[in-house]
Amino acid sequence: MATQCPKCGERILFQMERCPRCQSPADQRPPEATDNYFGMGRRDRARDRTDAGDRSAGRSERASLEGELKGGTADTGRNVVRSELDGFVKGPDGYRPGPAAPPAPAPTPTYHQPAAYRNPYLDRANLPDPRAQFMPPARPQEPLPGTTPRPPMQGPIPNQPYQGERVGQAAPGTFERIGLGAAGFATAEFVLDNRLPELGEADQVAFDALGIDMRRQKSTFCENAQEWTERLRGGEEIPPAIRQAIIQNARDDPHFLGVFLPAQGLFVNGAAFRDPMGSDKPRVVSTAVHEKIGHGFCNTFTMKGDEETRAGSALFRLASTFGLKQIDEPMYPLWYQKKQISLRSSFFLEEGFASWVQYHVMRLMGARHPGAGYDRVPTHETTPERLLGDIQGAEQRLAGAPIAYRTLEEYLARWLNNEAERLREEGLLEFRGTRLETVDQVMRLARQCLGSLLSDGKLGPSRAQGMMMALEAADRLSDVHQAGLQLRYEGGFLMMERLRALFGERCVPAAVRIAGNVRYNLAAVSVDDLTKAVSDPNYNTDCRLAAMLRLPAAAAPRNDARQFAGLVNERLGYSVPEGLGN
Repeated sequence: MATQCPKCGERILFQMERCPRCQSPADQRPPEATDNYFGMGRRDRARDRTDAGDRSAGRSERASLEGELKGGTADTGRNVVRSELDGFVKGPDGYRPGPAAPPAPAPTPTYHQPAAYRNPYLDRANLPDPRAQFMPPARPQEPLPGTTPRPPMQGPIPNQPYQGERVGQAAPGTFERIGLGAAGFATAEFVLDNRLPELGEADQVAFDALGIDMRRQKSTFCENAQEWTERLRGGEEIPPAIRQAIIQNARDDPHFLGVFLPAQGLFVNGAAFRDPMGSDKPRVVSTAVHEKIGHGFCNTFTMKGDEETRAGSALFRLASTFGLKQIDEPMYPLWYQKKQISLRSSFFLEEGFASWVQYHVMRLMGARHPGAGYDRVPTHETTPERLLGDIQGAEQRLAGAPIAYRTLEEYLARWLNNEAERLREEGLLEFRGTRLETVDQVMRLARQCLGSLLSDGKLGPSRAQGMMMALEAADRLSDVHQAGLQLRYEGGFLMMERLRALFGERCVPAAVRIAGNVRYNLAAVSVDDLTKAVSDPNYNTDCRLAAMLRLPAAAAPRNDARQFAGLVNERLGYSVPEGLGN
């Protein structure tokens, strides 16, 4: 039954205790004090508030509260509000703060904190010896008869090998760490095989006398065929049968005395020597100098050698040497062709420089160790008269022998006959037809070109480059017909000797770096494009070396590599590698 609010007259359809419009009691009951939830008067706030739905205040109570607020000050009203918010309790004298709340307990971590752990295998001192799998147990090193053991070095000693700090005295067949603080470089750690300390001594001699720094490259002496094979394959996984066959071949036919592999260092095959630690030690050191300080320098400090390293020449070389090629792919013969073309254009440069370094370092080692046999080791040292006489002897032995052009690359045949035509026009060479037909004519051509390059005559750099290309072709034919000559070794040695006589021994390594400062882009260039590149004298490393032989000696101070590099750049237009420019 519908009712009507007695206060506002609102019609109430359902039975309700309060009017939905004015919230006044429908039965006219006076409001209770507990119903005023939002009252701000001085009342006991601990009263029962279970009737949460009644939030209105009576008219009389609301009037008293308004009067109290108006009569009080701003501070009184602020304190009243703070008492409601901060939990103040009422006392007889007004408001006073209650007891302080106890501090909150510290949070208990719910995650697991593992104990500190240190991997002992990450400590370099705890690493196992990588030689342990194929090395005999270490035994005390006994001095040779008639010699006294060398005391361990305690610091830098003037005019002695390994200047710098030696950390520990390693046992035979292990590794040790050497510092380079006294050598003019920042101290650096590297591994060095100390079973044959004369290898490191030769590195120091080359640095002191010639300025060639190969001391940071690793030298490894392999005692037997198994270690030699394991080192060269560099951890490459191969079938056990092939691996045993390689070891057996290296033991039965040790024709590889040593090799320098880019990014790996020098490896000396001790199995190829009868007594490597005794009477054959000078030969071992001589082989190491030729491979590491000679070829290693060309591979490490020239743009051409660095490019061959990055293009993977070492991988193909090992595959062809040890039979590691497991599949047939077209990239292998293509790379082989490009490698042969690139090497043919630098044979005189690399083999000549390696032979020249080998001769001078072994002579200095002989002065440091008199009577040890270093001065009796055979090298490719020769004189112009002796080499020209050997070429003339080969000319007489091979008189009338036809040239096997089928074994000669097309570009080499072109180089050979182009220079032969020029010499015939000058009246220095006689032959019939449009090209050379016999081997003795080739030997006569080589003798004429080599004599002109090494003489003091007025030969221009451009003509010297053409003669150098003819010498490269003659060197190839000499190998094919077994003429008994080593033109690239002995001829290259004489070219380095001429550079030394003109500008000093310190300028010879600089000339090698400038001549090898060529980039062929071997990984992407085609065989035809590479042939065109090496046929250009400005990009043929041997031709660049031959052009330097014709520079005037008085144009640059002796043993001044920077002035020599500036002279080459000014007269020949060759770019100067980093570190040689002014």
